[in-house]
Amino acid sequence: MSNETVALSQTLDRGLACLDFVAASDRAVSVDATAAALGLHRSIVYRLLRTLELRKLVERDAEGDFIAGTYLAVLSRSVRRSLRAAAAPVLANLAEGLQMTAFLVVADGDEAVTIDSVEPTSLNAHVAYRPEEEGRWALPEHEFGLEVIAAIGAWRYQEHRSVPEIHQALRARQVETPHLRFGAGVSERTVTHLLNRYDELLAVSLTDNQRLRRVVSAAGRVILAIDGLQPDVGHEVLWVVRECLTGQIVLARALLSSTT
Repeated sequence: MSNETVALSQTLDRGLACLDFVAASDRAVSVDATAAALGLHRSIVYRLLRTLELRKLVERDAEGDFIAGTYLAVLSRSVRRSLRAAAAPVLANLAEGLQMTAFLVVADGDEAVTIDSVEPTSLNAHVAYRPEEEGRWALPEHEFGLEVIAAIGAWRYQEHRSVPEIHQALRARQVETPHLRFGAGVSERTVTHLLNRYDELLAVSLTDNQRLRRVVSAAGRVILAIDGLQPDVGHEVLWVVRECLTGQIVLARALLSSTT
């Protein structure tokens, strides 16, 4: 029986969507914000979040907004426990030998998920990379481009669509790529991840100018690259400026014209 024909529990699915939204956010989120993002009534979201709170999967801050709960850390320890134990000495040796972060990645459908990482113990300068902060990313030939991220951001903030509405719009759009018909298999959870990515990229443009100086001070130089597409008339496209030596994004803007 395929996944498409299996009867799902709507309540469980909504609860997991709430948990995913809270855990993916880099700040505390309110009941209203969660309800608006998921396209659900506030009373439904409140009951779901209260249930998750009782299970210690989410918790409240001083203002009463929700953040990821401590029990998530307990659950994460059981993920691929045998594999992580076997990989631990290999990761440690690799990190020390290369003086770089070594990480363990597993495939999950058409995405890759980092489940462990080790940094070198040497006090000397080394290259640090924390892919687990991304949560998960698309495997080669399954990635979602900046034009898709820009479209999701425009639908959310210009047209005020909810995550379910964006999900339906993407499925209807059926964007063709060389290896993937985008929209055919995208889930609401993926939409949430891409929307968070849009927020993160735009937030970079608001940071202090001292950030770039801190990023490149050790190298003593910068190599900048611009990534973006020529916008179609009336369609917003995300342009990103990346520092190549460190891989850090230093500026991100959604533009209607490449001459803006």
